[in-house]
Amino acid sequence: MIKYCGECGADLRKTNGICKNCASKHKYSSGGVINRINIKEGAKEVLDKYFWKIFKASFFVYVIMALSMLLVDKLLDSKTLMYDVASLFRVFIFMPLSVGLIRYILKIIRDEEVKFDEIFVYYDRRIFIVFGVGFLVSLISVLWAFLFIVPGVIAYLSYSFCNYILVDNDDMNVMEILAESKRLTDGYKGDIFLFILSFVGWYLLSIFTFGIVFIYVIPYSAVSYAMYYEELKRLKQEK
Repeated sequence: MIKYCGECGADLRKTNGICKNCASKHKYSSGGVINRINIKEGAKEVLDKYFWKIFKASFFVYVIMALSMLLVDKLLDSKTLMYDVASLFRVFIFMPLSVGLIRYILKIIRDEEVKFDEIFVYYDRRIFIVFGVGFLVSLISVLWAFLFIVPGVIAYLSYSFCNYILVDNDDMNVMEILAESKRLTDGYKGDIFLFILSFVGWYLLSIFTFGIVFIYVIPYSAVSYAMYYEELKRLKQEK
């Protein structure tokens, strides 16, 4: 936890990392350091207000993706070329849906009006940009991972906010989106990695409860990642 406010020097140890002198500005970060605990607490507050709205969209996306994976596994032999082609096609066909879910959640945490059908918007809007970003990020991460595991992880973290940037910037092309994600995550890749790891316990608990906890974890993690992106973007804009 952050002990002192990076701007005014106030003691934050008894206020859960929130500076009362500038609470709105430093609720989720101070002195350029993101408070991961407060981000997750903020996500819980959003869920308290919009849980079912977020749950129905995120659950729909994940269930459809899971069912398609089971269907491919059931109908095709995993040792055949057709299986590999179908699996690759499945990944690409659901890319626009994943980006649509990010758009949906960002609108909610920004207190903007949003409808359920907006999760489908990228099937007829910038679909080739969505495919291009997904393909290049996967290719770069895999190529680096083939060389060494650590560079592969770093590459993944560098481009982890590409889909968020795509949602926010209709005028950017594929390479500009990748470059912006790399700029945004510069100096924060270690922190992003720790933030992702902080959900491991939740995922393990979901497995042990036969998926029941996923009902909460899926929207909780989705909102948390979106709020982390929002705070990181704000910090970078101030520099």
